[in-house]
Amino acid sequence: MLVLGLISAVVGLLLLFFPNAATVFFLQLTGIVIILLSGIFLVEGLFIDTDGISKWVVLCLGILGVIVGILTIAATILIVVAAGILLGIFLILFGLGETALGFGLIIAEPMVRFVIAILGILAIVVGVFLLIHPTATIEVVAILLGLYLFVFGLLQVSHGLNERRIEENMVIKRL
Repeated sequence: MLVLGLISAVVGLLLLFFPNAATVFFLQLTGIVIILLSGIFLVEGLFIDTDGISKWVVLCLGILGVIVGILTIAATILIVVAAGILLGIFLILFGLGETALGFGLIIAEPMVRFVIAILGILAIVVGVFLLIHPTATIEVVAILLGLYLFVFGLLQVSHGLNERRIEENMVIKRL
């Protein structure tokens, strides 16, 4: 419990203080995993011998996966920017829909309509921010994950120390 807590706290601190480096590391690790899993598809495609699925489909999926993995490793910043832009566009479209729904609802109470419209406007603002600063998306997630892991680690260390103290003070009684 103590070791897990200390590891979580250290990883959390690294994510908090170095979110950009953690993002690049995570994406490069993701690229490696994609390549390894695609390698399994490649090997399966070479040796598959069934009537249900063509070996060429499996081989093409493996090749496509290797290409995506290599691109993920080679162009991590491009992946981060693309994710931020796509999320920004989605939030703007979602916010427009929510705002229109909030103003267009006839059945709901005015307060419900107001809250839905405000949430839609907030989604639009966040979406525009992500379009302006697309790299902030992953970094914010890294910072939030780091904060969570740091607090989780401290709680685990505290729990482990508490358990150790309870075990030391435990008196074994015989029947």
